Amino acid sequence: MLVEIKRLDIANDGYKRKVSISRMYINVDHIISIKDYEAVESFLLREEATDMIDKKFCLVNISNGDKVDQIIALGTSEEMFSRFNSASERKLLNG
Repeated sequence: MLVEIKRLDIANDGYKRKVSISRMYINVDHIISIKDYEAVESFLLREEATDMIDKKFCLVNISNGDKVDQIIALGTSEEMFSRFNSASERKLLNG
């Protein structure tokens, strides 16, 4: 089952990094772990992304074949956990 999340994107523009938020879809069957990521706040302060300072982020580890990808997602680990659990519940068709 695919679930939409909002991801923190960091693009290196040489001397400065550009920080933005974009949408992506992930397969909940490939999620390994989710944990709150408080360290992103100091990074956002250094990059002067003050519009994102008040937001909460979590780190989502996803299995991608023989490697693990890490995604910084918008929301707390509890919010992501409940979103992923509700998406993976089986639903009856025409019932």
